[in-house]
Amino acid sequence: MRTRLFLATALLLTIQSCSFFVNYEGDGQFIDRGILSGNNRYRLDLGLIDLSRTNIYAFRMSGLPSDQLILGFEVVESEPNRCLNPPPALSANIRIRLEAASGQLVMLEEGRLDQWTRSCGESDTKSFYYRRGKGIDIPLAGGGSRGERIEVKASGGWGTYFVPEARAAYTLIVTILNAESTLRRPTRLVLEGGGWK
Repeated sequence: MRTRLFLATALLLTIQSCSFFVNYEGDGQFIDRGILSGNNRYRLDLGLIDLSRTNIYAFRMSGLPSDQLILGFEVVESEPNRCLNPPPALSANIRIRLEAASGQLVMLEEGRLDQWTRSCGESDTKSFYYRRGKGIDIPLAGGGSRGERIEVKASGGWGTYFVPEARAAYTLIVTILNAESTLRRPTRLVLEGGGWK
């Protein structure tokens, strides 16, 4: 009985210690949901972004996990999602620029938010807007094809995806170029990803 309790405690401490290896420093609130998380183990909430006014937001980040992360906008929708319907009109024009401390460009994306890729759950009240990078289909000898990312930037930057380098520091600039004055829905800037899946 004591051996089982000791082993269970040791296992729990090992699993728990694995979820604290990230030494994040910078803006926002960083959450590590732990090693057992299948998707979106990591979440960095950089706060509210006001899409109803032109503005520039700057963020500093370092010590992010070296796992694929996706930067996007989490929008609270005015009514529950119907994911098969076209996305709601969101005319705010946004530019995202992410640079490593070395000056290398990791991410540069610009466009109307309703032209970004939308991820949502049916009847959910939130949608996640992000950008995919460019890709090509490579034909396979036996038929079919496989996708390949092209124009990949430093730190694996592709659209609003990237893989932070260990102990690297990054600067993120978000510019609201054309505001959507009628948009009063809360919008958060979020970086998420990782997990065992």
